[in-house]
Amino acid sequence: MSKNIQLTLTDFQYETLLKKAGSFSIQQYLIKKEFPNHEFSHWFNEITGLIEKLPPDTNFSLKTLLSVNWETIPKGVRLSIGKQFLKEVNEGSIRAVKYVKKDSANTTIYKKTL
Repeated sequence: MSKNIQLTLTDFQYETLLKKAGSFSIQQYLIKKEFPNHEFSHWFNEITGLIEKLPPDTNFSLKTLLSVNWETIPKGVRLSIGKQFLKEVNEGSIRAVKYVKKDSANTTIYKKTL
């Protein structure tokens, strides 16, 4: 079972963590820093590795990319991965991928560009 925590930071602490987190949320940054083998980090790294193997001009969703593994990932982790991946694509952190559209099932479709 997951637990929610609330943390109060000074403005300085918040700004420092925000800078260190980069494109990640502060929550994701802290979890990644403390638990480097956390599911989020594992699956995010797996996704970027699989994308490298795709031929250029291939459309994909994270669900199709991970295929059978997708349903084994907890829903909260899947949602976090999806939000973070889209954020990094939009910011240009993941350069070989472009956002294409949302399909009728509200699944985000991407295209590998390089």
